[in-house]
Amino acid sequence: MAIVFGVRHDSGQNKWYLEMIMRDNYGSDDTEKTQFNCWGSSRYSYSGSQWHHVCVVYEGNLFAAPTIDFYVDGSIISDTGVAGGVNYNYTDLDFVTSGWGSIGSSYQNGDYPFHGDISLVRVYDGILSSAEIAWNCNIGMTAVDSQPVVDAPAWSNMHVIFDNDTTNLLTCNSWYRQPSHYLTPYVVQGSIDELADTGIDVHLACPGLGRVPFWPSRTLPLEKHYDWFLNHYGVIAGGQFTDYVFMGQDVLGEMLAHSKENNLGAFVSYRLNDQHNLDAVDDNPVSGGDSGTICQFYYDNPSYRLGPDLTRVDQRVQNWAYPEVRDFIFERVEEICENYDLEGLQLDLLRHASYFDLNSTDSNQRKAIMTDFIKRVRQLLTRTTQPGKHRYLGVRVPAFDDTYDRLGINLEDMIDGGVDFINFSNFFHTVQQNELSTLLGSVPDHIKTYYEVTNTISWIPPVDTTPRHFRLCTEQMLVTTAHLAYTAGINGISAFNFQYYRPPTEDGTGGYEPPYEVFTILADAEQCAEYENQHYVIADVYDYPTGWVNQLPNVYTQNESVDFDLPMAEPDGGWSGNWRMRIMADSDISGSTWEAKFNGILLSTNADVSEPYDGDYDPQWDSSNMYKAFTLSSDDVVNGNNTVTVKLTSAGPVNLVYLDLFRIPDQQDLNEDGKIDTNDLEVMACYWLNTDSGLAADIDQSGRVDLKDFAPLAKALSPN
Repeated sequence: MAIVFGVRHDSGQNKWYLEMIMRDNYGSDDTEKTQFNCWGSSRYSYSGSQWHHVCVVYEGNLFAAPTIDFYVDGSIISDTGVAGGVNYNYTDLDFVTSGWGSIGSSYQNGDYPFHGDISLVRVYDGILSSAEIAWNCNIGMTAVDSQPVVDAPAWSNMHVIFDNDTTNLLTCNSWYRQPSHYLTPYVVQGSIDELADTGIDVHLACPGLGRVPFWPSRTLPLEKHYDWFLNHYGVIAGGQFTDYVFMGQDVLGEMLAHSKENNLGAFVSYRLNDQHNLDAVDDNPVSGGDSGTICQFYYDNPSYRLGPDLTRVDQRVQNWAYPEVRDFIFERVEEICENYDLEGLQLDLLRHASYFDLNSTDSNQRKAIMTDFIKRVRQLLTRTTQPGKHRYLGVRVPAFDDTYDRLGINLEDMIDGGVDFINFSNFFHTVQQNELSTLLGSVPDHIKTYYEVTNTISWIPPVDTTPRHFRLCTEQMLVTTAHLAYTAGINGISAFNFQYYRPPTEDGTGGYEPPYEVFTILADAEQCAEYENQHYVIADVYDYPTGWVNQLPNVYTQNESVDFDLPMAEPDGGWSGNWRMRIMADSDISGSTWEAKFNGILLSTNADVSEPYDGDYDPQWDSSNMYKAFTLSSDDVVNGNNTVTVKLTSAGPVNLVYLDLFRIPDQQDLNEDGKIDTNDLEVMACYWLNTDSGLAADIDQSGRVDLKDFAPLAKALSPN
């Protein structure tokens, strides 16, 4: 048996006393007990308030005197106890069931109180080797010594939380990692350094894909895991993350520590049922890199999978109706909470959104299982949190409730179980349509709520041949999305996969840098409300995990008309100016004709199908023949839901994949000289005078459209 704990003395205390009384079940008098007590002498005294790692290893049985070894800070002090002695008699040790036990004072009368703190107490049912004790010391003291003990950030300071999914460190090129470079501390820290002073308040470290730890682990030691992988597959295990840890580093520990160094909240986001690479479990040969996701527990228990078809995400994940599956995940969460000084934990229910066989479980069973797991984690966080501190518990759930029943989600029960924050997500893309108003009705005011944005708005049509396969968001899209969420009652914004879309360039650096500067706006609901140039969108998104029924894509035949719902939220200054709406297909539609109505008002066509806003976001589509555009006025839009009607009047069939609506900016660098000035008005005047633009009008009622009609508009557009 081994008992491990951390101790820290109050300043000025130079003596210490520890007593552990452990009693068996063979009798009730005090003679049948094993007593170990030790106290500081001049040889073993400590001063100051530093943490120390203490381990007592007891080995004995009913018929022989036990062996007791005493370790401080990973090194053995004595194999017979320390000064002050070791008292014992010949009993079988049963600390757990006997009910006797005291750490910090005498169990009999409370004498000799320990002046200080005791933390991270563990009781092992086996003997620890000296090497294991040294490892335990190094890992344990990471949680209580190497990082300062600080209060978790207050909710009022957590406006934006940022999920760093970790895998982007290797799959994306950046200023801190070029192609083919290995994982290093510089790379790990660089992914956090770039978040500093951007408006982001909390960094959520995602330590792998849920089954194979990206940290030094006792629940699944990498030596054991690598041996199994080699013996089973005949392939040397080796993913860069696990190799990094195998060589003595700690991805998770470094991320948490560096988050605090950058004044970011140090949170963990844990994936409860990730599916990545599990389809390779039966491959022969398997890739060594798959050792970062495939482990013996998953391989040995095919009956725990939701189905036999490994090509399907919803079947290759594991069935949470089995307690063994939940316990396997909980062990890893427990190890993190025990060994690291994290300030909050998010349980990610969307990676991936399948947990139960719906034919063998009912709604109440699913909800009870998920809620009980939440309660179990809340108890874990409370047990492992230092006195006077609080660790926040959150869940990442869909922003639509259609899947809540099959996922076992009941927000009220989860909140009662100890959830502090809820992160409403659309899984993969930024989506402006949601059910937040309904979902927030069941969330009390003291629970913090977030709405998630990503760096992409939709998939790329098949005609695209670029390395990326996603349409990137404009700043205006992100701010408009946040404004919609704040209007619905959300407290803050979360970000996911925001670093994930950096393609390689010839010099090996990132060709597209995430727009981190937008978070200073997203963090402030008032700034979002004051933002005038709104950008709304309906697109083809990843709908399976959320239950959202996509409005696009939609295949049109000639004379077919389709209505779309477009929720809008009025800015503080009210809507103004002219707006443009575009529709886009996945093929050339220049030979087709279309009709569009907005809230029943027929819109005029607009020849301009260009991107509305400058920026580095790169829409990924360069072919104007895939678009049609229409003009509308700010008078046409309403606060709340708007109905957009789109009709194909000739040609077809056509597959429509994208629709956006945006306010035409008042001032633009139209001549692309790097500044907005009166020279841009000449460009605007020529465009305005073109009757095909849909803007030309006989404003002065002279009987003709000329530059005099442009004067009022020019005055409004001219910079000060």
